[in-house]
Amino acid sequence: MLLRREGDDIVFWSDFPHAPAHRRIPLSTPGLVGARALRGERGLLYGRDYTGAPVIAFAEGVPGTDWVVVSRLDDRRLLRALRGRAALFTLGFAALGLLAGLALVHLLRGEAARTRRGLGQRRALLLRAVEQSSEVVMITDAAGLLEYVNPAFTRATGYTRAEVLGKNPSMLNSGRQSRGFYEELWATLARGEAWHGHFVNKRKDGTLFHEEAAIAPVRRGGRTVHYIAVKRDVSRERRLAEQFLQAQKMEPLGLLAGGVAHDINNLLTAVSGYGELIAAGEPSAQTAQDVQEILRASARAAALTRQLLSFGRKGAGKAELLDLNAAVAAIQKLLRRVLRENIELHLDPSAGPAWALIDPTALDQAILNLVVNARDAMPDGGTVSIGVDVTDQTPSPSNCGQDIMPGLYARLSVADTGIGMSPEVKARVFEPFFTTKPAGQGTGLGLAIVRTVADGADGRICVESEPGHGTTFRLYLPLAAAPSPAHGSVQTDAPAPRRGAGETVLIVEDDDDLRRMIERVLKAQGYTALACRDAEAAGAVEAAHRGDIHAALCDIVLPGMDGRAFAAQLRRRRPEVRTVLMTGHAPGPGDTDIDLLVKPFTMAELCRRVYDAVDARRTS
Repeated sequence: MLLRREGDDIVFWSDFPHAPAHRRIPLSTPGLVGARALRGERGLLYGRDYTGAPVIAFAEGVPGTDWVVVSRLDDRRLLRALRGRAALFTLGFAALGLLAGLALVHLLRGEAARTRRGLGQRRALLLRAVEQSSEVVMITDAAGLLEYVNPAFTRATGYTRAEVLGKNPSMLNSGRQSRGFYEELWATLARGEAWHGHFVNKRKDGTLFHEEAAIAPVRRGGRTVHYIAVKRDVSRERRLAEQFLQAQKMEPLGLLAGGVAHDINNLLTAVSGYGELIAAGEPSAQTAQDVQEILRASARAAALTRQLLSFGRKGAGKAELLDLNAAVAAIQKLLRRVLRENIELHLDPSAGPAWALIDPTALDQAILNLVVNARDAMPDGGTVSIGVDVTDQTPSPSNCGQDIMPGLYARLSVADTGIGMSPEVKARVFEPFFTTKPAGQGTGLGLAIVRTVADGADGRICVESEPGHGTTFRLYLPLAAAPSPAHGSVQTDAPAPRRGAGETVLIVEDDDDLRRMIERVLKAQGYTALACRDAEAAGAVEAAHRGDIHAALCDIVLPGMDGRAFAAQLRRRRPEVRTVLMTGHAPGPGDTDIDLLVKPFTMAELCRRVYDAVDARRTS
């Protein structure tokens, strides 16, 4: 049997079948042969084995190791030999026992070497697995000082091994965990149990990250000698979960905004339509000027409703190729008007163009919202700086709340010298309806709309802020290729729509003001109008009409049967009739294959679309 001393215990190594590989017995056990052998006695020994039975054994040390081989001899056989043989034979047996013991020592020495090699191989395999693991592994001594960290630790925290070994891991403390949190952690470890939980830790560069951790004590001889921690960075998973919750918040808001915008668009179409009718006559100079103001106000309101429709819906607007420098320059007068006299506006354009694909109205709204937010952060005055540049430096996800892919970006920055934000406010700044302003002074939608604009252009909006040190918002938009020369050519005004020649147009619109206005415009353009409030009435008019119907103009949202269903019904009855569908909602992904007229529209656009529908029937 192979044995050695560990502290106050004897450790036996056994290769006997059905026996445990290791056994521990106190060194102080009376009469124990193994204890005498470990104290230095060699040769034949008399005493007891680990079961307490009397035994005669032969003991010999394994050279170069702290192991001792003890070979048990059958005492009954020896006693019989002593009784029946002379001392010479006894000496012979002893010699044979010595030879057997030496042979066993030789065999066990080889076995010990093989065991050491096997243990070394397993130890090397385990070390490679830990070194190559994507999980962070940390080992400390009983006092909590780091003795080992794997490469994943450096990737997660930014600290090298040389910077942390021998130190307490408190350099990772972000201050986000309470004193009670750590008391509960250490109480669990003191009971000899493993602790599982979540940390918000701080990297070397000061950014925060989230970790799921399991920490366990390593005990020997009834006391803790080490602690081992296995951790996993879950920052990305948390950001994805937050984005999912954000999307859930935005969806009902988008539906609400869409419903409100639909009604507003009906009103705007009617207002701008009547304004165009007045302008088409011969108004006085003052009246003409007033009408133009009405039309300009309607156009601005229409732009805002398009932005409202895009709220909560990615890509709802129509993207165009824009230079961010030109976009900022185009609205700088408006921006100066929204700022108070004690606030200075500073523009810092890039040396060259910064092209991006984005809806122009959405971009204007985002810039305006950021400037208004900066203004409100400086009640005592200050400076708002708007900068544009092209960069390949991606920001920290902790500043954006979302991952951002490496690449080239057209970046627009809006910075203020205001009061700054606390970490708690910064974490919620893009939430819908979240505001730090007094009741009645803010809706909490401005920055939420900015995030919607960024998402709609496949970009990101990031914020950097500290209390008392101002705030900087950075809008990252994927850099687009420069336009071809033809793209920038001067666009001429669209020609006036051609008039009708008595063709019959079926109008289906449930908004009374808008229906009457469309009917009046089409009649003025030379068409015959059949106007109905809903699909049921339109179906009856169509069935009773004996002549041709040359085109149909139908709202999608109607009481009862909707416009899509009515258009399909009309197509079955009169396949030659082309239907133009009107909508006050943002076009959806499935609206690319239909003839869609988005409200609010101008009367010139209405007449052109009706003429095209009539002409399509004529040429089919």
